[in-house]
Amino acid sequence: MKYYVHIGFEVHIRLDTKTKMFCSCSTEEGEPNTHICPVCLGYPGALPVPNKEAFKYAIKMAKALNGKINETVVFARKNYFYPDLPKGYQITQHEPPLMEDGYLVLAESGKKIRIIRLHVEEDAAKTLYDSETGRQGENAFLMVDYNRSGVPLAEIVSYPDIHDPDEGVEYLKTLQALARYLGVSKANMEKGEMRADVNISVSTEPDRLGTKVEIKNMNSFKAIHDALEYEIQRQIKAIETGEPIYQETRMWDESTGKTLVMRRKETSDDYRYFPEPDIPPFKLSKEVLEIEPEYTNLHDLYKEVKSWNIDEKKVGFIVYSPDIYKALKYMIQKGVSPKFAVSMYLDEIKGQLEKVGQQIEEKHKDWTLYIYKLIEEGKIDNSIAKKIIRKAITHSKEPKDIYEAEFSGPGVSEDDIRKTIKGVLAQNPDIVKKYKDGKKSVFGFLMGQCMKAFGGKVPAATVKKLLGEELERV
Repeated sequence: MKYYVHIGFEVHIRLDTKTKMFCSCSTEEGEPNTHICPVCLGYPGALPVPNKEAFKYAIKMAKALNGKINETVVFARKNYFYPDLPKGYQITQHEPPLMEDGYLVLAESGKKIRIIRLHVEEDAAKTLYDSETGRQGENAFLMVDYNRSGVPLAEIVSYPDIHDPDEGVEYLKTLQALARYLGVSKANMEKGEMRADVNISVSTEPDRLGTKVEIKNMNSFKAIHDALEYEIQRQIKAIETGEPIYQETRMWDESTGKTLVMRRKETSDDYRYFPEPDIPPFKLSKEVLEIEPEYTNLHDLYKEVKSWNIDEKKVGFIVYSPDIYKALKYMIQKGVSPKFAVSMYLDEIKGQLEKVGQQIEEKHKDWTLYIYKLIEEGKIDNSIAKKIIRKAITHSKEPKDIYEAEFSGPGVSEDDIRKTIKGVLAQNPDIVKKYKDGKKSVFGFLMGQCMKAFGGKVPAATVKKLLGEELERV
């Protein structure tokens, strides 16, 4: 029997504002319960004031998702009780949302995933469990950090247009990268700046949804992929054995590799939505509504990077890494060849920095441009370029300083280069004879001896050319 999988996501993305959604408290990390006030703690009589910057970010994201913008904002109270919700309700948008009927184009496949809605809301506080509080046994209890309470979120809800775990991860990676390209969120899953709940159902008919199950408690792409794979098989087995599948919320238990029941699923009626009385409906300003996204379709970027004719495995990494893509694009626009930019900036500089526990920075674009200029002018070759970069990183210096101190020196004339090459050939008569007898593979040995004689200060391309000429003359 053939089974059909339908997956949708509810993704919360933290908007990167300096202050919270309805008060002036900082959104920066700090000691627990230090960025709080009567508003985000839900004190009686404290009045919320919407954050204009949050709507600027949300509008940019909403337009990038190609949906219909609702210019009038209506906030509602979503009622439920939990220690991380001090008011006993969350201020959110119910009907209408900020945006509806949009779509996201997946970066690699180009497939369109329909978006039901994007709405703005406040985050709940952070609950710390035993493993995080350090308390065990009789002393174990939950603790709550209210610094996160009231931080602005954009919730993005998709249709169940996704049909396998790989496609699900591609959707999330595309959404995360888009938020980063637009500068609306850092969207780090490990820091809780992007959180995804999965809705999944399995049926035996392509156009019919099965019973929807929601999965929570996943903080990485791998966990989401693994949870989807497990849940698909669990539901298929239930269908085959006649076991009922309930509409419920399950959590992913990484230690067992299984989804576990948390609770039977609530409906929207359970939350008793009603209009937020402290924030009357208001229309977004022209300034906010006129904001336009710089990026909307990452599949176009994917095709562009693929046209650079680089290693296929690097294409996705570059597209999903906005800072890397923008840096490479900048260098290419400055005349650097795409292959060299990727090789020097991504492989060499980034790779060497990671070995010593450092991160790539803005200045490293200029390092690449400088090294490329030296190579183009014939002053160094790739092997010398790598030596310069590695010394610059090891000694915390600029490539220019390393080059001028160790590799620029007085130029070596062609006559001097030929003289040195002739000396190397004279020292290796047996190798030269093998070359002349047709064993061309020994050229590499002679090349190595010449480069050693020059101490790496003469470009390899020059040595190779003149060595070939001298061998023909022997």
